[in-house]
Amino acid sequence: MRFVPCELHTHTQHSDGKFTLRDLAAAAKSEGIECIAVTDHNTTSSWSEIDDAAAETGIAFIKGMELTTFFGHLTTLGLSRYVEWRDLGVDDLDAALDRIHAAGGLAVIAHPFRPGNPFCTGCHFDFNLRDRSKIDGIEVWSEPFPGKVAYNARSTGLWADFANAGFKPTALYGRDWHGRLSPAENESMPGAAVSFVGITEDGRSIEEAVLDGIRRGRVAVSMGPLCTLRERGRKMGRNYSMGESVNPDDADIAGGGFSELTIEIDYTLRPGKWKLDDDVVRVTLESQEGVLDDFPVIGNAGSTSILVVRKVDASRAKWIRAALHGSIDGYRGMIGFTNPIWTR
Repeated sequence: MRFVPCELHTHTQHSDGKFTLRDLAAAAKSEGIECIAVTDHNTTSSWSEIDDAAAETGIAFIKGMELTTFFGHLTTLGLSRYVEWRDLGVDDLDAALDRIHAAGGLAVIAHPFRPGNPFCTGCHFDFNLRDRSKIDGIEVWSEPFPGKVAYNARSTGLWADFANAGFKPTALYGRDWHGRLSPAENESMPGAAVSFVGITEDGRSIEEAVLDGIRRGRVAVSMGPLCTLRERGRKMGRNYSMGESVNPDDADIAGGGFSELTIEIDYTLRPGKWKLDDDVVRVTLESQEGVLDDFPVIGNAGSTSILVVRKVDASRAKWIRAALHGSIDGYRGMIGFTNPIWTR
């Protein structure tokens, strides 16, 4: 599996962005991003420029739009056509999700706890959500330097509420990229994260493979090195990756409940686009029960990748994910996370 650095929430001059589509593609390429989703507010007009921008920069484009309503925003990924929004009221989220899916798209709740009116109309998610199974993803991290954004912790909590209830939306990052800011605002590196999407090279286009990876939950998010997670089945010995559900016949929950987890930290991706303040990062393994394990890893940007195998008591875990903690540009805290393996 190869992991593609992606930016999944962007805007151009076709809505309220500062970038032309070519500028956006060039900026993404300069930051080591290979695939971007074009998600202008309530318009698909930028799609007409995608072929030329892709040919010029080599960037892969996902067609989308940000369904921008008075009651919440949804980034839609992989659309085949425009989706109407103007008749949507606070109780019409199911209709909106049905329209997105009918147009071939994935529906992602964008920045659910960003301040809304009067600061940003509809930015706070106020829709009445009835059928959680229709949500394909949640933007748990948003904005440049997402670790510093207080409301992102609430967005992560919303994702956990879904997961604890048995729903499996993919946890994603979206910069909500409108254009380069001043150097003091630091929108460029080193603070911006990316969504690393796992794809298999099987003849599909990058765009198709990335959408499939998002749909399957093969996504890790990081401001620095890529952290991924695998679990080895306890009876049949199969390896399970992020987004996969452990086969009940392979779980052996009654047999002690210990899981063998392999954590890999890859320091080679997007070289020169991020820099840790020191060589020590910490990894926590987490479930709905809290932190299952916490340990340090020593590496640096000259490393290739580091593999760590840990055994944890997962007898009560519904899901397990890894979180990466370190220091970047003076900020110390969580700098990355994986989507979970669904263990029960």
